[in-house]
Parts: sequence; structure tokens; C-alpha cells
Amino acid sequence: MRKKLARPSNSKTVINEHDLTKTMIATLREASFNGEGGGETEDDSIPLEGDELKAEEGKFREQVTPRVQFGEFMIYPNDQNVVWAGQNLSGLKWMMSVREDLKMGGNYDMEDSVLEEIQNIKKYREVWVDEWAIKLANEYKPNNGEQF
Repeated sequence: MRKKLARPSNSKTVINEHDLTKTMIATLREASFNGEGGGETEDDSIPLEGDELKAEEGKFREQVTPRVQFGEFMIYPNDQNVVWAGQNLSGLKWMMSVREDLKMGGNYDMEDSVLEEIQNIKKYREVWVDEWAIKLANEYKPNNGEQF
């Protein structure tokens, strides 16, 4: 007759490391899309608002897709950076930054229309970065007067 061995009380529970890693990556991506962890501080941020924001949104809708929900458009003069995020109604999330690469994610089907949106966002960002680099240098100088 065999005896059942009891599990020792000090044994560790088994962790599925793959699932844990996926959860950690998903958390980091969400933080990026929500504007967290980008190095910028809230003390030096300026939200773009009013007519200038409407103009930016209009350009995006005309050149990329009219089916979009925009997130905050934040300007960071001290870091010489601008961050803008949103989500297309296809489920494609995007985040543009002057100083970082374009980030994309979300839950979407790989259809031709989504692939076209991705290409359009990439093209739009190339021009957008150049425009905002000039605006940062001329209109949004750092608060402390430092020049780079």
C-alpha cells in the first residue's frame, strides 16, 4: 500500500513565467500609452488646447483617418518633447513623440484598411516630428532658459 505524500508547508507555488512576463510587458505598454514612464514630469508639461489642438486633430483626421479618438496632447518644453496618443476605431492604439519612436499596439484585426492606417500614421509622424521640433525651438523654450 502506497502512502500519499503530503506537500510540505514550505513549498513554493509554481509560477508560469511566460504568463508573468506577458503581464509585465502588457503593463509597461499600457503605461506608455497612458503617458506614464516617459521621463517627462508634470511640472513642465503644457497641454495643447483650443484652436491649435483642433487644427492638429483636423490634420490627423484628413491625412490618416477620420475614425479616431484622441488622447492628451502634451508639450514638455524642458525636455524638448511632445507626446500625443490616440486610438483608431479599428482598435489600433498609437503614441507619437518627438524624441521617441512611434509606438503602436491595441486589439485589432490585420485587415488591409488597418495596414493602410499604420502606413498613414508613419507618414504623418515624419512630418509631425519636424513641425514640432521647429515649434519647440521657437515657441516652447525651456523654462530655465537653457539652450541645447
